[in-house]
Amino acid sequence: MYSFMGGGLFCAWVGTILLVVAMATDHWMQYRLSGSFAHQGLWRYCLGNKCYLQTDSIAYWNATRAFMILSALCAIS
Repeated sequence: MYSFMGGGLFCAWVGTILLVVAMATDHWMQYRLSGSFAHQGLWRYCLGNKCYLQTDSIAYWNATRAFMILSALCAIS
């Protein structure tokens, strides 16, 4: 009984860490743009070696940001 509880707590802990890492990284999408690599995440996008904040208020990006924050808060609590 307690071994299953320990395994479940370990999986929950690892899942929470991976959720926070996924929310913080800038590599949600990667593509090649005019000969150089570009990638973007929830909060910023990078073209070459320069990174910029995402100022576009596209509804699906805002919804994804909100749900990621809510899921991280629920996982931590």
